[in-house]
Amino acid sequence: MIVTERETMGANFCGLRETLLGRYAGRVPIAEIDVARTLQEAFLGKPVRGPEDTAAFWSQAGYDYVLFPIEIDLARARFVSSRSAAAEPARIGSLEEAKRRQWPDPSTLDTAELDALASCLPAGMKIIPRLGGLFHFPGVVLGFENLCVAMLSDPPFAHYVFDRVGQIVSGLVARLVRHQAVGAVWLSSDMAFRSSLMASPKTLRQYVFPWIERVARLVHEADMPLIFHSDGNLTEAIPDLIAMGIAALHPIEPAAMDIHAVRRRYGSNLCLIGNVDVDLLIRGTPEQVRRQAEQLVTAFDGQGGFVLGSGNSIPAQVPLENYQAMIAAGKSAMRRRGPHFATTTSGRPDRKVTAK
Repeated sequence: MIVTERETMGANFCGLRETLLGRYAGRVPIAEIDVARTLQEAFLGKPVRGPEDTAAFWSQAGYDYVLFPIEIDLARARFVSSRSAAAEPARIGSLEEAKRRQWPDPSTLDTAELDALASCLPAGMKIIPRLGGLFHFPGVVLGFENLCVAMLSDPPFAHYVFDRVGQIVSGLVARLVRHQAVGAVWLSSDMAFRSSLMASPKTLRQYVFPWIERVARLVHEADMPLIFHSDGNLTEAIPDLIAMGIAALHPIEPAAMDIHAVRRRYGSNLCLIGNVDVDLLIRGTPEQVRRQAEQLVTAFDGQGGFVLGSGNSIPAQVPLENYQAMIAAGKSAMRRRGPHFATTTSGRPDRKVTAK
């Protein structure tokens, strides 16, 4: 697939999709899993009050998609648009308590906001829902230490909680991928520290990975790419993630992983998203941010399978001029070049990576 000069002037989700699938579409796209509302408003120069303003920000900033966040409110058994709107759930201490708990029902998700956003979607753009918490929420309702103990000493209890969360997340995904405006899914599930995984690969394969694989299957059946987010060092988990069908990995936190080493090891089997240091975005100068972003663009432009963005997300502490310097580096790379990968029809790249 080659992106034409006319297409580079506006949104082109098809080009982003090609990149997520490990191919080269003539440019380096940009992506974020979250941009603080205050920064969106500073960028637009006006308040973000509704779907039109949300779509305007993502479009004018140069993205090919509009993010649609969904958070699970376990305390009230409902779904909300931001983690701050969700209440802290009461802890559960046994399998019996878990079975008595009222868990959110994916069939109750109100898609009115999604429909409203779709109705004002600029040409060439799609919606990417962001949801997850496959490892996070079991740790929230049990407490992280208690969860670790349960996984080792009370597997039925741990399995029940992980499965309930997995059923919620996969149920939401099953509904979302049927929406005509959705073009990909961003699954967020932090499961690593900067030094290592929060649990061993063996434990994750027992409790978490089956649900990631289930989500991946649903997304692939809808012919869409799946983006996976986790902070920290995922080195030990990457073979499993690729084998399960993850198309793209975010954010390749620079303090935890060497993005160039990851690319050398896995090549186009895995699209890489992010890697601009958030601390630099907060404390650095626009020139320093621009330089780091341009180094990444220079290193990966022409290879395919790389999307520029922050090494986590864009918090409110990031100065507007630093954020603008980063996305400007991505826009400067949007030029026509020859394709490096053949286009296929599948939302899942052809891969031969075996988890070990």
